[in-house]
Amino acid sequence: MPEPGRFGKRRSFADTLLGLMLPLPALLLLTIFVVVPVVLAAVLSFTNWTGAGPVHYIGLANWSQLFSGSASHSAFLRTLTVAAVSWAVQISFGAGIGIYLAGRRRYRAVLAIFFFLPMVLSSTAIGIVWANLMDPNFGALSPLIHNLGIHFTLDLLGSTRLALYAVTAVICWQFIPFNTMLFMGGRRQIPEVLYEAAQLDGASAYRCLRSITIPQLRYSFVTASVLILVGSLGYFDLFLVMTNGGPGDATQVLAMRMYQLGFSSAQIGAGSTIALGLAVLGLAVGLLLVWVTGFGRMRSQREGL
Repeated sequence: MPEPGRFGKRRSFADTLLGLMLPLPALLLLTIFVVVPVVLAAVLSFTNWTGAGPVHYIGLANWSQLFSGSASHSAFLRTLTVAAVSWAVQISFGAGIGIYLAGRRRYRAVLAIFFFLPMVLSSTAIGIVWANLMDPNFGALSPLIHNLGIHFTLDLLGSTRLALYAVTAVICWQFIPFNTMLFMGGRRQIPEVLYEAAQLDGASAYRCLRSITIPQLRYSFVTASVLILVGSLGYFDLFLVMTNGGPGDATQVLAMRMYQLGFSSAQIGAGSTIALGLAVLGLAVGLLLVWVTGFGRMRSQREGL
C-alpha cells in the first residue's frame, strides 16, 4: 500500500498534467487558424509578393501607402461610417425589440420567430435578394414608390451617395436579431422583485425602463457594442455581393479594398498590410471599450437581493 504522502504527490502531478493537456486542442486550433495567419500576414506586409514567384522585401512601403494613400483614407472613413451607423441602428432596434420580446405574453414568442429569421439566412442569399429588390428597373422598391404617387426612380445601389448606406441598412437588418437575442436574454435575467418594488412606490413603466431596465442591461450594451464595432471592421460579403465596391469606389470599405488589392490586383503584400491593420484596429477598439466601460471589472448586479 503506497504511503499517503507519496500517493498525494502522484495524484497532484497527474491532475497537473491533465490540466495542461485539456486546453491543448483549443490552443492547437488557435495557433493554426489565428496565430499562424497573423504572423504570415505580418511577414507579407513587408513584401510586394504577387502570390507566385519570389518574395521581395520592400520594407515599410506598404505601411507608408496605407497611412498616406488617399484611397486608404477614403476606405477608412467609409468603414468608420458603416461602424457608426451600424452601432446606432443595431443598438437602438436590438435593445427595443429585445426588451419588448422579453415579455411573458404568448404572442411575443410567435413574433420572435419572424424577428430572428434574418439571423439564420446566408449572407450571400441576403445580398442577392436585397440587390434585386433595390434594382431600379425590376426591383420592388421603385414600383412601391410609384404607387405612392411619387414619380421618382430610386437607384440606391447605383448612387454614389446612397449605396454605402443601402448596404449598411441590409447589414443592420441581418444582425439586429442577434442583438435582440442578447438584450432579450439580459432583460429576462433582471430580478422581477426590482419591478415589484418600483411599482409599489408608484413608478411608471417609463420610469422602470429608465431606472431599472437600462442600468441593469449595461453589460449587454457593452457586449453588443464590442461585437458591432469590431465586427463592422470586417464587413465584406454583402459589399462584394451587392456592389463589388461600386459604383466607382463608393462602397469600398477597408475589407473590400483588402480583397481587391490582395486577390483582384495580386498585391498580396498590400492586402496583408490592410488585414493586419484591421486586426490591430479591432483589438484596440475592443480593449478600449472594455477599459472605458469597466467591463473587465464586471461586478454582480444581484448584490443586496
